[in-house]
Parts: sequence; structure tokens; C-alpha cells
Amino acid sequence: MTKQLMNFRKVFLRASTSAIIGLTCLAPMTAHAQDAAASEPQADAPASGGLEEIIVTARKRAENLQETPVAITAMNAGMLEARQINNVAQVAKFAPNVNIQPVANISGSSASLTAFIRGVGQTDFNITVDPGVGVYVDGVYVARSVGALLDMADISDVQILRGPQGTLFGKNTIGGAIVVNSMQPQKDFDLKLEAVTGRYNRADFKGMINVPLSDNLAMRAVASYETRDGFQRRLFDGGRQGNKDSFGARLAFKWEPTDKLTVNLSGDINIRREEQTAISLIELRDQPVPLRFVEIPNSAPPGGTNRLIAAPSSMYFWNKISAVGAATGACGAAWGGFGPTGPIPGTLAPTSNPNCASTRWITGDPDTTWAGGNNRSDFDLWGVNLTLDYDFGDISLKSISSYRDQKSRFEYDFDGTPHNILQLTNNIDLWQASQELQLTGSVLDDRLKFVLGAYYLKEKGQDKEPLEFGFAQFFSGGKIDNDSYASYLQATFKVTDRFSITPGIRYTNETKRFDPSLQVIYNDRSRFDPVLASLYPNGAFIAFSQCLVGQAVPGVIPPGVPGFEAFAGFPLPGGCTPSATNPGGNHTMPAVQVQAKAKEWTPAISADYKITDDTLIYASYSKGFKNGGFSQRIADSDDGAHVFRSDAAQRSDLIARR
Repeated sequence: MTKQLMNFRKVFLRASTSAIIGLTCLAPMTAHAQDAAASEPQADAPASGGLEEIIVTARKRAENLQETPVAITAMNAGMLEARQINNVAQVAKFAPNVNIQPVANISGSSASLTAFIRGVGQTDFNITVDPGVGVYVDGVYVARSVGALLDMADISDVQILRGPQGTLFGKNTIGGAIVVNSMQPQKDFDLKLEAVTGRYNRADFKGMINVPLSDNLAMRAVASYETRDGFQRRLFDGGRQGNKDSFGARLAFKWEPTDKLTVNLSGDINIRREEQTAISLIELRDQPVPLRFVEIPNSAPPGGTNRLIAAPSSMYFWNKISAVGAATGACGAAWGGFGPTGPIPGTLAPTSNPNCASTRWITGDPDTTWAGGNNRSDFDLWGVNLTLDYDFGDISLKSISSYRDQKSRFEYDFDGTPHNILQLTNNIDLWQASQELQLTGSVLDDRLKFVLGAYYLKEKGQDKEPLEFGFAQFFSGGKIDNDSYASYLQATFKVTDRFSITPGIRYTNETKRFDPSLQVIYNDRSRFDPVLASLYPNGAFIAFSQCLVGQAVPGVIPPGVPGFEAFAGFPLPGGCTPSATNPGGNHTMPAVQVQAKAKEWTPAISADYKITDDTLIYASYSKGFKNGGFSQRIADSDDGAHVFRSDAAQRSDLIARR
């Protein structure tokens, strides 16, 4: 692609966007502001026909967007192609109050997703933590953030539902839901090939073929390969970070043996062999002491005091223990232990010495980094989906059966320096199987439309995560085993030809299990610190493990012990006898399976009124639910979340009818 053509494309897109915004602002009464992006007209829409009709499935049945009382942004295939949207994260640019980032917080995975809708979401990518925005592909819930960054090859439509969707879409939709539907096989032969090039040696290739195999059987195959160099340059070794190297494919069959039964069978894969995501070091804090206690706000039990946690400094241990010349004080003098008034601090590392961890490694440029750790983000996913639809007339029955399996290994150089101080490696291997039944119908001369459903999700897997810290080496992660059952009912009753009410309810029974037995300390570098080693020959953090993990009474030095005043809150000298749930005396959490159970009702109700044939107003109330989970980083669990939301909005089809 020539530079002139690239510049022309940019100018053209800007002009088109301005024209759309201007046209929307000139309309006498447009849709509610949150739905403006969903109401953009197509360039070729008939002048007398209003907006192009967009069909959505926000209420588990096909409806015209303009007649659906849900805060929703919808984009069909033509809109996605016109806006050059390549993955689900890019849809957020056209959806108000939606923020979707193609990477999770402190994750090196290039296949992860962080989604927030109306400020509600989840940043943690760990398999023990559920997202706050649900992602659905062809009716199948994608349970984890890693693997949720979907490529947009041969997509029929994308719908972003804002606000809690707990009634029809279930758990983990407290912020909303992202619904992605693929193109189904058609009865006509079709072939499409596409190639795109651009900056950083970008080369994208996509192909689709649709073949009618018989009068009632059709096949559709799609494949895409996207590659691009990383935009961030590694100054340490000349490599790159933040690249793209992804292959995806989907094979689908549609069989209609009778005029009442439709069978859709599809399988998909996604293989990525990429570098870690870009990382920019913006601050580095050295410490003059190896360990300090930090008070956790609002952690006090009734009548007690806030908890204290030991906060070791990786930078201190690198500069005073591990760095070249550390023994001679080349990276600053070590601390002097405890004096009469507290710790005797050492000195900070000089910025002039490249062997030290210091602010010299801050580049101030997001396109460059001094990160020198392993540079990898591998991801493998495959899945199958069998959807059966049977039309009884006024009532239809749908079954959605799916299985998805993913493996991913990705690195994250957390320190952003050429040194091996903070390095995270995730090895995720998990699968999910789900089954959903939906009974939809219209009775009483179409005055009552309903959907009745039942749902089951099984999820199992593990993440074995080697962690490199300046003060110690750990294994983090663990195994999960989750079961979720749900049933739901929602009905729309047309009170008059213009006024309708829609109540709904869902019941969820979920059990989440977590086994953190993998989490151990296997190299405690504090044993090389003369002051700490005098009290804890095996290391202070091993002593913390022995005296705290699984102990009914923490084995710590109480305040006021003569000669140990400065060590109050530290483990007992020499350590403790490990508890039964701490085999080996080096676990960071009790080596037992724990679980979180939840039984929740999530109701919703809405009322809508058609002022005119072109204008709909509605008000709604809904509840979302997210079960509590477990953290891989601290020995604790969360209590889950509930979000209640009410909306009042107006949707109009007036742009082309002025």
C-alpha cells in the first residue's frame, strides 16, 4: 500500500465520520444518546425507508433494533466491513460508554480482553476471576478473559448490550454483554478473497467459500491469517513486542432435513504465535530496606485493627543480593538491620551503573522498552458448536451444545529492565462445555411472546505460573472446577397495540472450586541477607509461610519482646512447625480445595410505548450477578458482585423521514 493511498484512506474515514455525526445532530429527535452509534444509517439506505433495518437478538428472539427496549449498539456485517473492524475490541470505538482493551491488566497475553461497559467490568485475567462483561459467540458464553479477543472474520453482526443482563444472559454480565454472531451457510455459491497490507509489514489474508452441497445442506468455510511486526522496539536485544501472528478458521454446515428442523454444526480454531504485549516502564522505586509492613485499609475485623502485610522490595534484593557487584555495594549499601529508632536504611542504587535496577531504564517513549525477559505469547483454541432449531409453529425449541478447549503460554516482563527481576509466566490449560435449551413462542394472537430456558456450564482447568521476583521465586496459580446451573423465563405482553411490558426472572445455582496447592516458594533469596538470615536461616519468606499458612494462631513475634521490639509481626525466630495444610512448609496458601457457592435470583422488567410508528420510549430495571472468586495473588476470596440498573430512553427512526 502506498503512502498516498494510506493517507487517502485516513482522510476518507474522517470525512465519513464527520458526515454521520453531523447528520445525527441535525435530526429533530434522534435515538437516546447511548444508542446513537447503533442507529447510524447505511450510505445506500433508501431515502424514503428510514434507517436500514438491523435485526438483534438481545431478547433471545430476532427483533428490529428500533423496536427493542434495550440499551444496545448493533453493527451488521456491512458496518463492520466499512469501519475496517478486525477484532471485537475495535467495536468499542463506535459504542458509547464502552471501553474494550485488547489486553488484560498485567498480562502478556495477546489473546486476552478487558471490557468495561458503563464503568463496570473486570481487569484481572486470572482463571479464578470472572469477567464483568459477558462475551457470547453464536450463543455460547466465553468464560475467560484470555481467549475472548475474537477476530472479526465472516461475522454477521455484533451487539453490545449495556447494563446488567442477568435475566437472559446469566452470570458475569453485571456490566453488560457482547454478542457475536457468525455468518451461517447459505444456499447460493459464494467466494470471497481479501488481502490487506499496511505499516509494520502488516499482511492480512482472509478467504471464504460457501458451497450448497444439496437442496437442504450447505457448507461455509472461512480462514484468516493476520501478521504484523510489533510496534515496540526492544532496546536490549533489538527484538519487537506487540506484534500480530494469528491464524483462525471456521467450518460450518447447515442442514435443513425438513421445513421445521434446522441443524447447524460448526468448528473453529485459533492459533497464535506472538510476542508479549507492549510494556512501558513509567516508574521504578528502589528501597533502602528489604522489607516493610503495609497496612491494608478497611481490613479490620469487628473491634480489631487493620491487617498488616509484609511488603518486600524486589528492587532492594536485586540491587543488594543478585546484581553484579552487589556484594561490594556497587548498587548501593545494604541496610544495617534495626537500630533503636527503627530500620537502619542502606543507600539507593546509582543510575550510572547498568547492572543496577534504577530509573535509567525508563525510556519515556511507548515505542521503545528496555525489557529483556522472555518474549512470547502462544495461544491455541478449538471449539465445536451444535445448534438445533425445531419450529412447532407458534413455538420453537432451540438446543445449543458446545465444547471449547484452550491452551496458552505467555510471558510478562514486569520490571521493564534488561534484568531478570520481575517475570511472570502463565501456563493456562482449560476447557468448558455448555448446554442450553430455549423455548420461544408467541401466543394469544401474538399479544404474548415468551422465552423459557435452561442452562448448564462446566469448566475445568489449571494455570501453573512460575513467578520471578527479586526476593524469591514462586509457583502461583492453581486448579479450577466450576459448575453452573440456571433457568430463566421472560415474557412480553402487549397491553395495547403501542404499550408493552416485559418482566423476567432467572435463577442461578453455581459452585466454584479452587485448589491452590501449586503455590509454593522454591527459592527464598532473603536467606542471603545477613540480618534476616541471622533469624531465619532458610529465609524470612519461608518462615512467614511456616508460621502463617494454615496456622490457627499465627506464629509471630508479639509487640514488646525485649531485644525484638523492631521485629514485632515477623515470624518467630527459626520459623515454625508447618501446619497440616502446608506440606513442606513452603506454601503461600493452604494446600486444600476451597469453594464458593451462590444461589441467585436476577429479575428484570421493562415497559415500552410507541409514541408514533417511528418513536419508541421505554423504561427498564435489571439486576446482574457475579459470583465470588479466588485470587491467585493473596490468600483470600471475594464475595462477588451485584449490579442493579434502571434505564429510561427513547429510540427514533427519524433521520431519513424529516
